[in-house]
Amino acid sequence: MKKLIIYTNSGEKKIESVLQKLKSKIEEDIKESKNYPGEEYIEITAADIEDVYERVYLRPRKSKNLTRNRMLKQILPIYFLVGIGMMVYGLFYSQIEKLMADSPEKIIFVLGGFAFSLVTAVMYMLLKQRDVDRRKELITSKYEQEAELIEHRIKYEEILQEVIKRLENKDKPVPNKGYDDNAG
Repeated sequence: MKKLIIYTNSGEKKIESVLQKLKSKIEEDIKESKNYPGEEYIEITAADIEDVYERVYLRPRKSKNLTRNRMLKQILPIYFLVGIGMMVYGLFYSQIEKLMADSPEKIIFVLGGFAFSLVTAVMYMLLKQRDVDRRKELITSKYEQEAELIEHRIKYEEILQEVIKRLENKDKPVPNKGYDDNAG
């Protein structure tokens, strides 16, 4: 279901000013690329606007839920590994106690190896999760960009039509609204 968008008065004014600024930035960019010596005017075509538009990009917003889910995905494997370590320690408690009493040097190597393994596993999972998140973001942003591209192209076409109408009306004489300059 597509939601209806309603602008407040201030929102309407703001979007008009933003579109006007965007329009003037587009015109500036096109002026810089088409500024030929000796030309009295610069003609802006739909292709020119499309070329400029392809460089316009709105970044997607970050979601709080996405951050929370990402943190959960990073913390849960750590808890899992700690839980496995506690189970192993509980199962072999008497042998570990004997090992600690007989040769504490071995315990240092065992704990060091466990710590290195844990850190390596966590880093691997973080990198893997980051890669998955980046892929999802690229796919999502691609579809969002395409949708926004369509919306913006529609707006640009409306702006272009308005500019064309203004240019056509500029050449026409302004009708005399009941005033007669010769009357007197």
